[in-house]
This record gives sequence, structure tokens and C-alpha cells, in this order.
Amino acid sequence: MLGVRLNTIHNLYFYAGMMAQIRQAIASGTFADFRARYYERRDQLQAQADGPDGPENRTLASSLAEEGRP
Repeated sequence: MLGVRLNTIHNLYFYAGMMAQIRQAIASGTFADFRARYYERRDQLQAQADGPDGPENRTLASSLAEEGRP
């Protein structure tokens, strides 16, 4: 139960911060730039998580092995 509560708090904090950034970008007229940077960063992080072989070849077993866990 604690895990669910902590996850909810984390998500609310994340979305509140992201919405503040979005409101600021809209107010300053730079929302298109914000959106482009957001998606660029998201895609970079996803590519890092997928690894060089891409998402099709990534499995839970290979993920754990990379972390040194059986």
C-alpha cells in the first residue's frame, strides 16, 4: 500500500511541475519550442533504455543481466 501511495505522490509532483512549465511556455509564446525539446528528450531517454539493438530485442532477462542481476 505504501508503494502505491508513494508512486501517486511522485506522479502528482511530476505532473504539477510539467504543467507549470507548459503554462510558462504558453504565456511566453514558446510552447512549440518546449514541445519539441520535450519530445526530443523523451526519445533520447527511450533510445538509451532500448539499447543499441532497439526495443524489439530488449527483454527483461537482458535488462537484468546488464544490471548484473540474475
